[in-house]
Amino acid sequence: MNRVITILFFMAVVAMPLSAQNVDLGLWAVSPELQGTTRIDEASEIGIDFDEEIGWGLSVDYFWTPRISTELAVYSFSADGTLNIGVLDDSVNLGKLDVLPATLTLRAHFGGDAFDFYVGAGGAYATFDDLTSDQLLLGGVERIEVDDEFTWLANAGLSIRLTQSLRLGLDVKYFPLETPAIDNLSRDEVELELDPLLLSGGLILRF
Repeated sequence: MNRVITILFFMAVVAMPLSAQNVDLGLWAVSPELQGTTRIDEASEIGIDFDEEIGWGLSVDYFWTPRISTELAVYSFSADGTLNIGVLDDSVNLGKLDVLPATLTLRAHFGGDAFDFYVGAGGAYATFDDLTSDQLLLGGVERIEVDDEFTWLANAGLSIRLTQSLRLGLDVKYFPLETPAIDNLSRDEVELELDPLLLSGGLILRF
């Protein structure tokens, strides 16, 4: 699924017109923050600590007018998860969670060419690889399947002109995300709350 989303992203980039209005192509370094909890039932939650790694992102932002644009972006990042069992003062290594979100955002731009401020809203579709670890295997769990999920997002950022065609970008995206996580053997299901916050910095090539 991750490979399919990446291919679709590049197909969309090729299909977008690179004339009439400006188009920004961005390459991003992404610092993700995941707010992890797992919900056993309506009254019980267990915290998950995530050790996030720096990821990457690619984006294309098409300007319909100088003030309105649509951005399509794809990101990839990973985080090591640890389930905290507070009652037993113990923890379980859940393994590495690989996340690939694709986002589509409608933006309103303020300021000018030198400093371009923007805010936006749109949707995000996140795909996940399964969670596996030695501790899960010892507990009789071969892997935990994490379902792909669609949600809304909020966006804000700034791009700064460096040269006529090169810009420095700062971007933040937030999307609330709650997805089922399923033991592949027992088929027991819990709700996994992640709520990613993506802090990105990168270089933008403007056409």
